[in-house]
Amino acid sequence: GPLVLANTVYSPLVNPPGHASGEGVDVDIAREALRRGGWRGGIEVQWVPWKRVLFMLERGLADFTTTVNHSPDRDRFLRWSTSYRAGKHYHFYTRRGSALKLEKLQDLQGLRLAVSSGYIYPQPVLDQVQGRLEMARDVAAAVQLVEHQRADVVIVTALVGLW
Repeated sequence: GPLVLANTVYSPLVNPPGHASGEGVDVDIAREALRRGGWRGGIEVQWVPWKRVLFMLERGLADFTTTVNHSPDRDRFLRWSTSYRAGKHYHFYTRRGSALKLEKLQDLQGLRLAVSSGYIYPQPVLDQVQGRLEMARDVAAAVQLVEHQRADVVIVTALVGLW
């Protein structure tokens, strides 16, 4: 049967089904890498929340994913390819018209940070917000937390933020 690629929407790396720009950079790279590696079967993409992606991988319900950060606790159920995107740069976003100015990491102190459940974030960032995390199922929902004033700022990787 086909390989199951479980992923969550994380544009432009992973786009929603039917997106005008296609499936996304990471999905395109995965398809091409498998083709070059000799895979001739199908690939079934399942778009689910990130925590569900990890659940599926851990239980053998999916064969692979993309856009995943390494962590030692994931070593027990994942095998890692060589990274094709170097660096982990993050951007912070506030509500349009907000008076908040984030110029240094310490400016996060006392703020509520919107994060995507199951994602791994830099410890220095988490230390600054002192546990004031607002969890969301994905990046779009994290942005909505800021828009609806349930969080002060959202963190996303640079490429996604610029998108």
